[in-house]
Amino acid sequence: MIRPRPARPAFRLNLSNSEWCFAVGILLGLVAAGWAYVDNGVGNFLTGFLAVLGFVCLIMGIVIPWRESSRPLYGGGTWRGEQVSSHKRSLPRPLRSLMTRWKIMRLRMRYRRRKGD
Repeated sequence: MIRPRPARPAFRLNLSNSEWCFAVGILLGLVAAGWAYVDNGVGNFLTGFLAVLGFVCLIMGIVIPWRESSRPLYGGGTWRGEQVSSHKRSLPRPLRSLMTRWKIMRLRMRYRRRKGD
């Protein structure tokens, strides 16, 4: 009796957006270089267009992670009836600790007011 073979795992490329941009940019650059080489080293409009498009894809591969790292993980919204803004710039280090202390003091005061002390 022949046992059925287990299914092979599907080949998937789990690449991020920036990795896809890098891959497409490199591929377009190679295609443009190959086309220019086959055309006896003479570039034409197509090779220039592919090279520029590949360069743009490489730049996008650099810019996308930089923009995603500066984007907040969650959007703005409301919390306990107050508007929460997620697009705040980071303060210099000494001011951050003062701001944190100020926010903690405000939270304590709000808690005391609601508690009735």
